[in-house]
Amino acid sequence: MSEQQTMKPARVPAWIKTVLVISVTLNLLFVGAVIGRMMSHPPEHRLPPHLGWMMRGIDETRQAGLKDQLQSYGEAIRPLRNNMRDAVDDFRRIISDPDSQEADMAAALSRMRSANNDYQTRMHDMMLEILVQLAPDQRERVARFLVREHRRPDRERQHDDRPPPPVD
Repeated sequence: MSEQQTMKPARVPAWIKTVLVISVTLNLLFVGAVIGRMMSHPPEHRLPPHLGWMMRGIDETRQAGLKDQLQSYGEAIRPLRNNMRDAVDDFRRIISDPDSQEADMAAALSRMRSANNDYQTRMHDMMLEILVQLAPDQRERVARFLVREHRRPDRERQHDDRPPPPVD
């Protein structure tokens, strides 16, 4: 054995790195497409989809009162969405450059994460601004919609002893 034995980190095979890059790229493309679709201008009779999903459980009179606010939110969030798109474009440019180093890729991923976090933070702030304007029963309907939409049907009640929420 050598006098000085150093521990080297395990080397990650190139195919795993390639699969990771492809997976991240496809996920970002999908997220970008979804966000782009959500942020496009909806038909005049519909609420903006980026926050409009919250209004599905709210009566039409209240929806009409929030419509202008939701549309202004769409304009306010546009620069954050553009920052996310720029970060994704930067990442794509870096990963396709054969001279890119791991540090370059890590920095690009960090910029994407930061842009996404800024976007999500603003979206949550907007959601809160709307929720505080709703009556408790309307907030409950929004909460039921949110929970119902994000549950996987096959696991909905598997580990939950609570009774299901009342159906309107």
